[in-house]
Amino acid sequence: MKKLAVLLIAVFVLILAVPASAGYNHKVDVFVNDNPVVFPDQKPFIDTKASRTYVPLRFVSEALGAVVDWDDSKQTAIVVRGGKKIEMRIGTNIVLVDGKTATIDAPAMLVNSRTVVPLRFVSEVLGAAVEWAAPVGSGNGRVLIYDGVTPKPGKPADVARLERIHGVTMTQDPVVKTWHYIPPREETFANKDRSHVTLSWTEGGSIRVSIAWARILPDIREVKVDLTPIQKTLDGFFPGHPKIPEIMAKAKEMADIRRASGGSERHESVNYHLNGQRVMLQSGGGNFVSLAIIY
Repeated sequence: MKKLAVLLIAVFVLILAVPASAGYNHKVDVFVNDNPVVFPDQKPFIDTKASRTYVPLRFVSEALGAVVDWDDSKQTAIVVRGGKKIEMRIGTNIVLVDGKTATIDAPAMLVNSRTVVPLRFVSEVLGAAVEWAAPVGSGNGRVLIYDGVTPKPGKPADVARLERIHGVTMTQDPVVKTWHYIPPREETFANKDRSHVTLSWTEGGSIRVSIAWARILPDIREVKVDLTPIQKTLDGFFPGHPKIPEIMAKAKEMADIRRASGGSERHESVNYHLNGQRVMLQSGGGNFVSLAIIY
């Protein structure tokens, strides 16, 4: 009997350790409203056999402003969000929402003392919008969760993010598989410095934010160059990264050199690596500074 008990305990431990096996991929980054979610112990993972993504319930729910509690006697996670009470018991795909029964596509699991739930729980029960972004740079898959935002079908996740960051609408060129934003001419000419920002996204290529100003002005040295779009893009894609101040200082230096030279300085480019992602600053032609995030 004692040997049997030891064997059962060993089997139970192995069951809990299943997500670390070859059938599970832990290369998943999760963002809520464009902010990365930090998982101190148990990480999100993909069940590659079932093609299903699991996320730790507490950290995603709290990032969405919910309060999470645990009833150990019932093995049940309790989530309260916006006056809604959700009760989820380990090992079942039946969820109670304000006392009413709802069903999700897979049961919650307890892994490393953390409740993990299928990603569809987030959209179907918590009511947030979920996007899956293809791996970029580091090779990690990316889960993008937005509170109260419905993604537009067929629009790449990074295009949607650029639109949210800059408050614009990008248009698609289906022939060369690009999306771009170019400000209306009247908007550019209304700016006395003739400065403007353009955005572009190329499938399998890069994201680019370019700030340009007109060379036809009487004295290009007096042009005021607003680098805020580059700052906003860096903050949106790499929130809190310690290299951002260094990159912004270099962008200002590039802009100042181009203005001071009146457009005579040669092309310049500088590369950085943020979270395994190649980021490049460029300037040239005397009248532009651009940021590129290279795929």
